[in-house]
Amino acid sequence: MAHWNFRQRCRALVLLATAMLVACAPAAPSPTAAPQAPQPGAAAKPAQEPAAKQPPSTVEQLAKYSGPDRQKILEEGAKKEGKITWYASTIKATLGDPIMDAFIKKYPFLAVDYFRADPEDLGRRLVQEFKAGHYSADVVEQSLPNVAELVEADVFEPYSSPSADKIPGDAKLPADCRVCTYVQTWQLYPTIAFNTNAISKNDAPKSWDDLLNPKWKGKMSITPSGAAIDWVGMILQSRGEDYMKKLSAQEVRVLGGSTTALAAQVVAGAVPLTPLLYTKDILLNQRKGAPIDLAIARPIVPITATLALARNAPHPYGAMLLIDFILSTEEGGGQRITLKQDYGSAALGEGGQRYEVLNMALQKNYDKDRKTWQDLFEKYLVRGGS
Repeated sequence: MAHWNFRQRCRALVLLATAMLVACAPAAPSPTAAPQAPQPGAAAKPAQEPAAKQPPSTVEQLAKYSGPDRQKILEEGAKKEGKITWYASTIKATLGDPIMDAFIKKYPFLAVDYFRADPEDLGRRLVQEFKAGHYSADVVEQSLPNVAELVEADVFEPYSSPSADKIPGDAKLPADCRVCTYVQTWQLYPTIAFNTNAISKNDAPKSWDDLLNPKWKGKMSITPSGAAIDWVGMILQSRGEDYMKKLSAQEVRVLGGSTTALAAQVVAGAVPLTPLLYTKDILLNQRKGAPIDLAIARPIVPITATLALARNAPHPYGAMLLIDFILSTEEGGGQRITLKQDYGSAALGEGGQRYEVLNMALQKNYDKDRKTWQDLFEKYLVRGGS
């Protein structure tokens, strides 16, 4: 046997070690091999479940929520709240009470606190409360001329209501909105009214121009209401300032108090004739047999109310139920009640009447122009033209 030298022995050892490594290595999987099935008894990894949609939890989320479970969510939340605070410029007895009575009948687990003030005072109070970080109001009903300052003060939470879908687009802000800053609810129509014991229907004035007849001198009275200021604007636009000079010569008395109080004076005969009395007050007294009638002058400058949700409302679930109800056109809903109380309805119209309406509050530069109208009212009617 031949003896190996040292170099031969080293080469042989290297070859042997390489062969052993190759034999012990795991076999590489074939590129075309099918994936291995899980071993018996091994737990399969579950598929990822989609996250459940969370119900609305903030005022902002709730105000815009429109899911199929919306009504259920509102009612369940409102039951926990138990009350709502409604800030309004509407006289409680004429429209507030009828709506609240019907609403509580539908939702007996809720109570409604009704705070009423004149539009200017209502707006001032709400803005002051927000500046102080004090949030009491849930639902806010404010007249159209006075709502602009509240929009500017950012005290409203834009909302979506299925009832608002039946309100005309031009009665919303923004127009045709699905999520609205406010929605119009009702209108009042100021027109000529007279005591039928003092003035016969045939003899009564039937237009704004008829009021300038000398036979009415000293027989007319008016209140310094927002309706009167807007009426001056309409007169200036349609007839000019010369009309106001002639009306001043008629010695129109300016009386303090509400238009409801003025209606009582017309009924009593203390005021034979007024240029401006709300049709709802006239019709209400007529049904009682009072000696009062109206002449539908053209155009009529309406007073319009808007409905909004207060930002940071403390009772948002109940608030949205009330908003839905006030705007509802269903039998027994707020818009039906509005018509029954002789108000015009934003959704249902003027209750069968045919008024020619000119809404001065929707005109451009309204806020600026209204100051001019106020000054002219003071000049020609309060001060008699001086």
